[in-house]
Amino acid sequence: MPKPRLLMRKIRDVLRLSAAGMSKRKIAASLGVSATAAGECIRRARRAGLAWPLPDGLIDEALERRLSSRHLPSWPRIGGRSLTGRPFTANCAGRE
Repeated sequence: MPKPRLLMRKIRDVLRLSAAGMSKRKIAASLGVSATAAGECIRRARRAGLAWPLPDGLIDEALERRLSSRHLPSWPRIGGRSLTGRPFTANCAGRE
C-alpha cells in the first residue's frame, strides 16, 4: 500500500521550518509527521531547486508538480519497444 502523501500545507511548513534551521526530527515532532517524511520533502525541494521563501504565486498544484519525482517515459518517442528490442505490450510487462 502506498504511503500517504503530505498535505501541501505541511510541505510548505516543512520547508519554512527547515529554512529557519530546525532539524528534521524537530520539524517532524512539531508537524506530526515522520522524520523520514520531513527529510524526503526537504530532499525533493533541493532536487527541484526550491528554497524558502517559495516563489510568489506558486500554487499548490505547481508546487506538487515541481516536487514530484515521477518521471514517466515518453512512449511515442521510445516507439513502444522494450530495452530488448521486442515490442512492449501489457501482456509481457511482468516478464521483462
